[in-house]
Amino acid sequence: MDAKLVWEARYSVGLDQIDEQHQEFFRILNVMGALADTRDIKRADVLPLLQSLSDYAFYHFASEEEYLERYRYPGIAFHRRQHDIFRDRIALFLEEVESSAADLPSLFRRIVTYAREWLVNHILVEDKKCEAYFKKGNELPLGLRDAPKGE
Repeated sequence: MDAKLVWEARYSVGLDQIDEQHQEFFRILNVMGALADTRDIKRADVLPLLQSLSDYAFYHFASEEEYLERYRYPGIAFHRRQHDIFRDRIALFLEEVESSAADLPSLFRRIVTYAREWLVNHILVEDKKCEAYFKKGNELPLGLRDAPKGE
């Protein structure tokens, strides 16, 4: 696998809660990447990690979409569709891992590569559009940047 995903300032979208969630995505994907680098990949190891990624995606996307709805982000429909595409693809990967007799190490590396590339691109393109929207006079209300987790 490629090098670990390392959080950098360029990934920040200006919302602490969302940035922290993106960092957790990086952590999950780095654990998956470390497993993908091993020779002895078992379904019993892959399935819980992939389920964890799926569960976290649902949690994070709901949180992010709540912000976008609350502050009337005009591109929310497209943004939500991008989230749906990722969730659907991960669900298909889960089914493939559960039912396939395919080469599991190769399949798992494909999954990790897809998820890493999708996440980084999504943050740097789509989430950055949201950040730009809030910076152009559509500011978040005072104190939201540091809103507690689970708001």
